[in-house]
Amino acid sequence: MKPDMRVQFAGIEMVNPVIAASGTFGYGVEFEEIVSFRRVGGLVTKGISREPMPGNQSPRLIETAAGMINAIGLQNIGVEKFLADKLPPLRHYPTCAVIVNVFGYTIEDYVAVIERLNPIRATAASPSGPIAAPCMTSSPAPKKRPLAPSSLNSRPTSHPSPPWLEPRRTPAPTPSPSSIRSSRS
Repeated sequence: MKPDMRVQFAGIEMVNPVIAASGTFGYGVEFEEIVSFRRVGGLVTKGISREPMPGNQSPRLIETAAGMINAIGLQNIGVEKFLADKLPPLRHYPTCAVIVNVFGYTIEDYVAVIERLNPIRATAASPSGPIAAPCMTSSPAPKKRPLAPSSLNSRPTSHPSPPWLEPRRTPAPTPSPSSIRSSRS
């Protein structure tokens, strides 16, 4: 008897917790002949934006002694072409959850992509397979508010940085017991 590997993630039941990560799996359909989508719990698509993006110019991959560095630049076909060309073949695998990685430069960009994907989410229980789209907020989005400052080297001061983005602080050296005794003498 096989163990029951089902898991719940973001309200979607998956057959197992194995998910192909965004950035390593394209739109998913490129790996149809290599990976059995009937055996993975889901896949996360490469980032999808409101409009198609060409990405960075070459060179985009550089081999180093320690591995590879890439700067693809979020190249993608845009939400409309994704819905028309890439998603339909994935519907042949109803047990593989398709999680769409959404990105944009403004809140409006995110909302536009999510609104195009949300009708699909409503059919998550259908035989055509589960689809997920992220939810940004339950309140209306402000108009044309950028998500990031124009300079990549600065962050808005109204929001504290997460701890992992803060500069490392070197802790003060802990005095040894012998230095404490010698300072008391």
